[in-house]
Amino acid sequence: MASAKSGPITKFFVWAIIVMLVVGLGGFGLSNFGGSSQAVVTAGSRSVTVQEYYNALQGELRQVAAETQQPATLASVNEIYTQIYGQTLDQQVLDRLTLDAALDNEAAEMGISAGDVQVRDQLISTPAFAGLDGSFDEDAYKETLSRNNLNTRDYEDSIRDDIARTLVQAAMVSGLNAGEAQVNALLNYEAQRRDISWIRLDEGDLPEPLATPTEEQLAAYHEANAAADFTTPRTKEITFVQLLPEMLFDTVEIDETALQELYDSRADEFIVAERRLLERLVFGSQEDADTAAARLASGEITFDALVEERGLNLSDLDMGDVLAADLDAEAAEAIFALDGPGVTGTLPSTFGPAIFRMNGILPERITTFETALPILRQDLAADRARRVIEALATDIDDLLAGGATLEDVAEETDMVLNTISWSDDQGAGIAAYVDFREAAAALTQDDFPEVMTLDDGGIFAMRLDGFTEPFVLPIDEVREKVIAGWETQETDTVLAAHAETLAGQIALGATAEDLGLESMSESDLTRRSFIDAVPSDMIRSVFATDAGTHIVLSEFGSTFLVFVNDVKDPDMENPETIALQERIQTALTQSIAQDAYAAWARERLNAAGATRNQAAINGLLTQIP
Repeated sequence: MASAKSGPITKFFVWAIIVMLVVGLGGFGLSNFGGSSQAVVTAGSRSVTVQEYYNALQGELRQVAAETQQPATLASVNEIYTQIYGQTLDQQVLDRLTLDAALDNEAAEMGISAGDVQVRDQLISTPAFAGLDGSFDEDAYKETLSRNNLNTRDYEDSIRDDIARTLVQAAMVSGLNAGEAQVNALLNYEAQRRDISWIRLDEGDLPEPLATPTEEQLAAYHEANAAADFTTPRTKEITFVQLLPEMLFDTVEIDETALQELYDSRADEFIVAERRLLERLVFGSQEDADTAAARLASGEITFDALVEERGLNLSDLDMGDVLAADLDAEAAEAIFALDGPGVTGTLPSTFGPAIFRMNGILPERITTFETALPILRQDLAADRARRVIEALATDIDDLLAGGATLEDVAEETDMVLNTISWSDDQGAGIAAYVDFREAAAALTQDDFPEVMTLDDGGIFAMRLDGFTEPFVLPIDEVREKVIAGWETQETDTVLAAHAETLAGQIALGATAEDLGLESMSESDLTRRSFIDAVPSDMIRSVFATDAGTHIVLSEFGSTFLVFVNDVKDPDMENPETIALQERIQTALTQSIAQDAYAAWARERLNAAGATRNQAAINGLLTQIP
């Protein structure tokens, strides 16, 4: 009997057997490829016939078609495989069959073969050969092979080869297991723990206020950070014309009748009836509802307790804000008669007798025509302005197509001429429009101006005049930013030095409380732990630090004095740690087995002296769509 440690290897080869069986059955439902037994691959005493190569290729194509729900031709699949794997599908299949032939040759030379019992077990467990009762059916077996131009002898020989090949593979990697040292090293990395504490120091913890920076200090900071903070981006210098709906508000005519019609069409928005915030508890019968209402009225039970007794949550009862029209007439009359929050007696509802709890009153809200007039006027003006712009857009496009410049268009129409130094970080003015930003990003000096639309109905056209290369802004233009940056940097420097002083005092026995500071702590941290509002590299840093030491980190405008209080081995009493150890053991064992097998298989492939009949291969591939 195999030991427990052989489990991963066994699973690996069970998978291999299944893959081989799929390949062996890949030709089901296909016509014979001319009945050819010509070999496309020969490895020692073993070979792969044209028919076997054809069946394997068609099986792969059929699988791709099933997975993608799209027709799969060899040409289309090869294109995808080349992009993903760097190798075509037909090359992959041929390589796999070549390796199989080499392993079959190895098994033959080693005298390994499968007996009739093993072949029989394989056949009766194949679903394709089952009859109506689910058991092996010899007629179904023979009929399936016949449909695919196969005979029982060749097919059963292929099963013997598959089983023998698997035995060779298993023999090659049996007994290979990840070493204890390897497993423990990875487990220690993943599950080692840290206990830490830290003190956060901010500007208010400075030993003394910062001194006023000198001009030399500011100049040095400006120079050191010029590339990151004080250099302009490369910009496109763009001339554009624009016409937005709001630019026409004062010119479009709006009559009172249209405004009144718009107000009436939006009555639901401006006239909102009184509503109630309701919860509804429905009962299966009138008797149950009345009994519950009596218990509530007597004070025997509260509404919340009644809901809990029914096994419900308040979220199950919530109706939101409800109009009287949404309720049964009798229920609406009773509920809207309440002048404050309360619980009703039994009332009818759509789902049967119910008790309602009213939690709040939302009074009627009426926005008069006069009050709504500014909103109505603006909305109507915007709508009419968009229509005017839409009508003008074709004429403006014709002007541009006829050779008019943007300057000409601005003189002859209502469009307004402007310029912008545009870069990716622009987001003000017209650059706030996504359509403009996308057009500006794509604009080249070869593009001619054309009318384009904005999401609010406006239009624009643009021309690229050139580029302005990045340059360092003079210190006088960014003085406030330079001072702020220097102060942040100096604060970090001073606080870092202060943190070291505090660490020394704590090492001599002082506590954070003695120093007037607050200390935070975390226990049993792992490399996967997360702590909110601390430097992003704090976890990584503490796992690079020994117990009894400290580190100083700066982020968020603050400095963190972090102590590593204890380093703990993985908790082997924790089921999650034990499960992690088992996963590591399995993954390492499989990796070692696969690497060892791959190296051995390549060596056996070379030893078998495998050759390919390229003419037969090419002839086959030309006949597969």
